Amino acid sequence: MNPIDEQKQQEISRRSFLKTSAKAVAGAAAVSATQGLYRPQLVFAQPKPKQKLTYEFKKPQADAMPSPMPYPGLDPVKAQERAYKAYKEKGG
Repeated sequence: MNPIDEQKQQEISRRSFLKTSAKAVAGAAAVSATQGLYRPQLVFAQPKPKQKLTYEFKKPQADAMPSPMPYPGLDPVKAQERAYKAYKEKGG
């Protein structure tokens, strides 16, 4: 290694490193803060109008394959009792 390179390596102290890194962070913050000055259309852009979505519900086709697991439905009273019991036994 070159004697000049060794001398430069030894000159870097913790204080100089922190000062240099603080300057770099401040510079990056300044650059990011001024981005809107160069492209104001990005900062002051009007929001795009929202699309109104419409849904069309279709009935299942008559020739559609039936479900392999028939749905028996739920009894609301039994479901309420089971939920209450589970809440009391296992805690909410």
